[in-house]
Amino acid sequence: MNSWPEGWRAPIDGEGDLFERQLLTEAGAGYALGGTGARLIARRVDRDDALYRLTDGRIAEVHLTWRGTAESDPYWPQTEIFADLEAWRLDALTN
Repeated sequence: MNSWPEGWRAPIDGEGDLFERQLLTEAGAGYALGGTGARLIARRVDRDDALYRLTDGRIAEVHLTWRGTAESDPYWPQTEIFADLEAWRLDALTN
């Protein structure tokens, strides 16, 4: 994607590795993305939200907690999954 919705940008300077490790750290038992590969493709600059492409092509918008340990509640980190990048983009532009 050449242009991201306002507040979003592509990762820079090793952010991909940092955010991917953080997602693995926070993913507790029963978490929606448990066991799926996820690559950071964008992040919000004003919140702790990150956008990941899953190995099956779906897109996950995740609100990271930066707690430093696995979350005990499978709801966290808060996650919304989209069929593809265009579906996420349409949602982002309308919300």
